[in-house]
This record gives sequence, C-alpha cells and structure tokens, in this order.
Amino acid sequence: MCLKDKMMLAPDAHLLPSDTKLKLYSGELMKSLGLFRTECVLRGQRHKLEFEIVEARQKPLLSGSTCERLGLIHFSVPAELNVIDNQSKGPLTKHRLLQEFSDVFTGPVESVPGEVHFDLDLSVPPVQCAPRNVPVALKQAVKAQLDQYEADGHLAPVTDPTDWISNMVIVKKPDKLRICIDPKFLNLALRRSHYIMPTLEDVLYKLPKARLFTLVDARDAFLQCKLDTASSYMTTFWTPWGRKRWLKLPFGVSVAPEVYQRKQHELLTGLSGVEPIADDILVVGCGDTDEEAEQDHDGKLLELMDRCRQVKLRLGIKKLQFKVKEVRFHGHILSWEGLKADPDKLRAILDMPQPENVKSLQRFIGFVTYLAKFLPHLSEVCEPLRRLLDKDAVWHWLPKHDNAVQDIKRLVTDTPVLKYYDVTTPVTIQSDASKTGLGCCLLQAGQPIAFASRALTLTEQNYAQIV
Repeated sequence: MCLKDKMMLAPDAHLLPSDTKLKLYSGELMKSLGLFRTECVLRGQRHKLEFEIVEARQKPLLSGSTCERLGLIHFSVPAELNVIDNQSKGPLTKHRLLQEFSDVFTGPVESVPGEVHFDLDLSVPPVQCAPRNVPVALKQAVKAQLDQYEADGHLAPVTDPTDWISNMVIVKKPDKLRICIDPKFLNLALRRSHYIMPTLEDVLYKLPKARLFTLVDARDAFLQCKLDTASSYMTTFWTPWGRKRWLKLPFGVSVAPEVYQRKQHELLTGLSGVEPIADDILVVGCGDTDEEAEQDHDGKLLELMDRCRQVKLRLGIKKLQFKVKEVRFHGHILSWEGLKADPDKLRAILDMPQPENVKSLQRFIGFVTYLAKFLPHLSEVCEPLRRLLDKDAVWHWLPKHDNAVQDIKRLVTDTPVLKYYDVTTPVTIQSDASKTGLGCCLLQAGQPIAFASRALTLTEQNYAQIV
C-alpha cells in the first residue's frame, strides 16, 4: 500500500465477503471481491479501516473521508462560496444566527489566542496583604462560585510561596456573584501599555449611510484572555479556603481594560463595519436603501461570527440587539435618522431636584454637559449657575438661578437628532457670541452635526464682541 512505510497494519486483519459494485476513477465498473477490515497505527494513533478488494491494475486508494480521518487532508469551503450559500438562504434571522453559531453564543468560555503578560516596575516592592473575612451569609455562594471558576479553568489553587497576595472582592450581581481581586498595591507596580481606548466619536463618522444595527457583547470578556504563568502568580489572592490565582485576566487589575481592548482589536482586525468598544461589538449595515443595508449588514455579521468561531471569542445572548433601526450604544442612541440623546439620560436631568449646595450643582452641570453636543447655547444658559461655583462665591440661590435650571430642562426636552458627520460633504460652521459665552453649530447639508459652546472668563467678558 502507498502508506506502508508510515502505517503499521494489525496482524489480525481479515477478508469479508461483499457484493458491492464499485466504479473506479477510470470509469470502469468492477465487482468487489470482499471487504478487508484492519487496524492501523499512524503517528502513534490507532485507526480502524475498511478496504474493498477488486481486480484492477492500479495502486491501492484511500477514500477522501478516510484521508480526512487520518489527518492526511483537510476539506474547507472557500469564503466566496459561503457568501453565495448564505445569500441563497435569504435574509439572516435571529433564530438562524443562534442556530448556526450556537457554539459562539452558548459554548463554554475558552481562551482566545495569545497570552497576556504583566510588566512590573521592579522598584516597587511586592506586598502580601492580610486576609479579610467573608460574611457568613455569603460563604456558601462564594465557595460555589470559586469552585465553578476553578472547574471552568479560570482559577487554580496555590500552595507555593508567592511575592504578591491580594484580597478578594465580592460583587453581587442580580443573577450571580462576581469574584474580583483588590490589587491596590499590585496596581502601583504594574506598567501600563498605554493603549488608546476608542470612544463613540471614533465610530460616528463611519455611519453616514447606516440603516441597520446589531449589538453583541463578549461573554465574561476578561475571562477569555489567558495569563502567562508569571503574571498568573501575581494575581494570587486570599480566600477562606486557601490561596487562589487567576489563570485568566481578572477584574480589578488597572491594566485590564487596555489589555482587553488591544486584544479585541487584534482579534477583529480587518472586519469592515464592525466597531468594538470595550466588550461591546457594533455591526452596522449601510446602504442607500433598506435592502442594500440589510444585505450589507448580514454579510458583515456573518463575517464577524466566522471570526469569533475561528478565534474562540464567545458572545452573550442576553444583551443581543439584532437587526434594529436604533440601538443604545455608550450612552447614546444610534439610529438610521442620526444620533439621538438617550431618553433615560434626558429623564434623569428632568427629574433632578433643584441644587441645594455646591456639590449638587456641580453634579447637575456635569450631567448636563455630557449632552452638550445636543444643546445649543448651553454655556450662556448655564452662566448664572457657574458663577455660584466661583472660588470666593457665597451660596445664595436667586430667581435667576431657578430660571437657568428651567431653561436647561426646556432645552433637554427639545434635543434635536444630529446627522452623522460625512467626510465627503462640505462643512458649514455657524458661530455666535454674547457677553458671557461663545457658541457654534457644525452643519452639513443644512443639518446639525454637533453644537458647542464655551463660557467666557471674567477677563474675556471685558473684550469687545464686535471686531
């Protein structure tokens, strides 16, 4: 046989009768003389094989399925054929998505490729914290969660001496307990990778023709990143049942968000229309019509699913928003019409009580400033309130302050829908100035992109408004 130099046949191989008629690759129809069953050893593994015996002048052949089982060949479907097959099935539905990619959404949390390494500042001495007590009422649930983490391969017991020992932190979620560590001293020694974290502004300019959205999130995101051995021992922490160390990236470590964001960008690089921020992944369908947008969206989403399967990135079902016209994304609403303010944020401002001291006023202005891009002339309206925050100002609430709060709430109830910035369209800037502030509006095709304003300092208020 052609593999006789690499394959060892078992001595008890035997011939069985067969009435099968075989068509050889030459096109000739031949009758089988018998069935030959045997065991072979290839690369240290045993395999059971079946051969049909025929009279023919050709070398013995192995079938494609047998070659694949022996690891001699590998069958794959080209990406373009997958696209054709997916298009032939019609528009993608949520049921089909969850069914075809059940391993991505419901499979066990594994490790994505590569290991995470922590760099230490060697000038910072290691610290071994004293253990803390766990409340008696939580001990049973904490023990169960630790055992589950250990069974899933996220934790391992430690018996060897370690330089670093942190304390355990228990975070109670609505449906589970989350075990974190309090690496207060370890964080002082960890050197940051200084990876730039993306923001919503990095996504908005890519959405001028967006019509359809899907939002997914990575399940137990940090726990999909494996630590190398040295870094794992740095995460050793106390429990009432002995010391444990994290095998995966733990919650609480100061460098974890930057490490995870870089890892996720590396895993999803090259995917068009896929925007990851933190553990959220946004898929955008763009087009001039709904049909074009749906076709564009389905292709991008299937490419994302294939990549997640390839790199073993597991996604959650609970927060899945599938094929929607508008989606909540990092404090805003992305829609086919444009960018909208989150109604929950607007409602929170409208329900805020009148500020009673400097702290509550700072909280109110800070919350409102978060939505400044939706509010024209905000700095001018806020001017009376800002004067109460001056260094030597005496707290004295007057009717003009009441009016300012009411004017702000009136602006909040009438927030516009902002158009997505398009790099190919000319920009118009409308600006204005008053005695107390500056304001402007960025426009494209007569529609607002964003509002901006700034309060003038006391010195700037003495400048002439007209030059």
